[in-house]
Amino acid sequence: QQQQQQQQQQQHSASATSDDSPSGICQDLRSDAINDDHILLHVADLTNEEQVEYMVQTIVERWGGIDVLINNAGASQATKAPSDAMVTLDLERLLQINVVAVQRVTSAVVRRAMRPQADKVTNNNSKNNNDD
Repeated sequence: QQQQQQQQQQQHSASATSDDSPSGICQDLRSDAINDDHILLHVADLTNEEQVEYMVQTIVERWGGIDVLINNAGASQATKAPSDAMVTLDLERLLQINVVAVQRVTSAVVRRAMRPQADKVTNNNSKNNNDD
């Protein structure tokens, strides 16, 4: 069985797509995870409340709840600029992803999926260390 798994990994590596887009990467992950009962790959726009609720519902249906939530979504400015030159839509996008989406996911999980004995939530943030 171990040899068979190694062969499958080698075949996948050899046939990996050159599509580095998010959808291409997700397709690669989905093909790897398709026969694994321990993995659920669910792509969702975390700025969309309906998609977040559906994602949480899917997890609850599959595993009955969530023990640990790790929020790790993040974005940075498309172009660096001082506050007076920053495009308002860019700022709104950042806030939607880095602040509102984190709250939206946390709220949905705590309301619908967090197991009472678990109650573990970790929030990671993004930081650009480029000093350009």
